[in-house]
Amino acid sequence: MLVRLSIDKFLLIEGQELFFDRGLNVITGETGTGKSMTFSALSFLIGEQGDYEEGTAVEAEIVLEDEEFILRREINRGRSRFYLNGLSSTQKVVKEILSRALLFQKQDDRLRILRRDFQRDVFDKSMGAIELRREFEKIYQQLKEVEKELEQLAHLEREKDLRLRILKEELRDIEKVGWSEEEYKRALEVLKKYAEGERINRLSLEGIALLDEALIPSLKNLAKLLEGLGLSQERESLTQIQEEFLELRKRLSNLYESWDLEEIDRLNQKVFAVQSLERRYKKSYKEVLEFAKELKEEIKRLESIELNLEELQSKREGLRAKLREVGQRLSAKRREEKSVFVSMVMDSLKELGLEKGVFDVLFEEREGPFGFEDVKFLFSSSGGTPKDLAEVASGGEVSRLALSLFLLSPVAQTYLLDEIDVGISGETSLKMAKFLKRLSSKMQIVAITHSPALASAGDKHFKTYREGNQVLIKELEGEERLQEVARLMGIINDQTLKGAVELMKEVCGV
Repeated sequence: MLVRLSIDKFLLIEGQELFFDRGLNVITGETGTGKSMTFSALSFLIGEQGDYEEGTAVEAEIVLEDEEFILRREINRGRSRFYLNGLSSTQKVVKEILSRALLFQKQDDRLRILRRDFQRDVFDKSMGAIELRREFEKIYQQLKEVEKELEQLAHLEREKDLRLRILKEELRDIEKVGWSEEEYKRALEVLKKYAEGERINRLSLEGIALLDEALIPSLKNLAKLLEGLGLSQERESLTQIQEEFLELRKRLSNLYESWDLEEIDRLNQKVFAVQSLERRYKKSYKEVLEFAKELKEEIKRLESIELNLEELQSKREGLRAKLREVGQRLSAKRREEKSVFVSMVMDSLKELGLEKGVFDVLFEEREGPFGFEDVKFLFSSSGGTPKDLAEVASGGEVSRLALSLFLLSPVAQTYLLDEIDVGISGETSLKMAKFLKRLSSKMQIVAITHSPALASAGDKHFKTYREGNQVLIKELEGEERLQEVARLMGIINDQTLKGAVELMKEVCGV
């Protein structure tokens, strides 16, 4: 049972606290005043993700199996904190307790009942077939995995030799270089030094050639000329210059360095091979060498594979047999429980004003992950041949069907109904209100509604309203409650106030 709900800084609700009673609790209010935010606050408490502001906090007091629990979630420093009875806890614990105590029926559930997967889930859960179905799902998944593995092995068997040949060719191209990453780096350094040495050798030879071919011969000729002119002093100066040129030539000769050109050619060829690999794989040589290791592992794996198709085929046949056995049991269970399920839904529909309604369940043979048949709900509101639910049900009929199916869910202590009466009015609305009033004698119900009949049936009545950007919630009693029921009728006047009194007497006298 939900005893108390405290909401602070959640969306537009700040500092509001609701105390619920046993029986039927109703929440009303103008459109857009935040009625559904109360249920959204409980979704937040369970752990629903969203963009919540700092300080957002929701706390619920729950009584479950005569034990009281105070559950809380708050946003502190941008992170969610969960608490149980004032002590730090986890989302899993909080969600488990709330899920045992509360059962939500949200607005989108009315649309979900039109979907086949939802219909199948409702039927299997309500009729106790869900565990058998989960066993089928598990075997089905195992079978699909084995079949996929068989397909992969068959493909691998066809492609194994070709794949091995390609991998070995790639590995051979890489290993042909025969260098480690360090050896490659050293070779680059040697070639860099060789390139610099070649530059120095070229310039040295050019200097020597200039000295030998031009400068020194010219000095010798000039010396003879000076000697013929009797310029002995100038001749001695020129001799000194000639000696300096000879010294310079010696120094240039010493700069020249000899290289092993065959080794240089070998290094260039290997470096070219490495750079070709780098361009080919778009990787550094270090990464290429790592790739070579991966190639070796892949080659080793492929060569060690024993394509034991027979073993997998035997496993597949075993799973197929097991799937057939479980699937047949599931199909039998569904067919056995069909009449009970249909009868329960029909009884609910009659109480909700669909006396002529016909409901049925059709099993269409179609093997899949959930059994050997598809579950399909059929409906007719006029007593004719029932057809696909999505094709024939009006909005109000969908609402009543949704409520009927919702109440077939595993029993909870508190049912939360969000505008379950959408599309329903008049006598039908009155029947639904009486139905929920009777139901609330066995369990707690909290219902958000626009229906004056359902609002009149409430044991406790809350109203949401807006003040600026804030959503406020107040408990209504006495005259305020009469005025709210009258407002739901369309307008507040003496006639609708009198009608509100009569309506309360009508629905509360069930």
